[in-house]
Parts: sequence; structure tokens; C-alpha cells
Amino acid sequence: MQIISETETASPSERLRRADLRPTARRLLVLEAAAALPDGDVNAMAILRFLYARGTLIPLPSLYRILRDMKHRGVLEHLH
Repeated sequence: MQIISETETASPSERLRRADLRPTARRLLVLEAAAALPDGDVNAMAILRFLYARGTLIPLPSLYRILRDMKHRGVLEHLH
């Protein structure tokens, strides 16, 4: 998954606001996880494992909604 290049200089909160998404704690955590994972390994389960390893648990249905919204709004690309 890649974060759109034109917004690389913007903060994660600003990227979400530009996509008309509120920068909630969960959305910001998902963006952090997506940026930390290798491009070929980014999917819902990899993000879930990444967050869980850091002591954060997002319910799977919520994670899927967050990822769907971010992909639909152009915040994330190439989601597997």
C-alpha cells in the first residue's frame, strides 16, 4: 500500500482532512502502520498484527471500514 505521493509532505492528519475524513486516533494508527510495513506486505491482517504488537487492538470490522474509506477517498493506494 502506498500513501499518495502528492501528499507526502502533509501530516497524516492533514491528509485525512483533505480527503474529508476526520483524523481519529484509529485512522492515524492505521496510517502509521501502513507507512511502517513493507509495500508488499500491507493488508488488513498485517496492519492488525502490527498494531497488536504495539498494544493496540482495533476490531477487525472497524479496521476494514477504515481501510475501505481511506482507499475510496484516495488516502491509501494498492491495498491488498
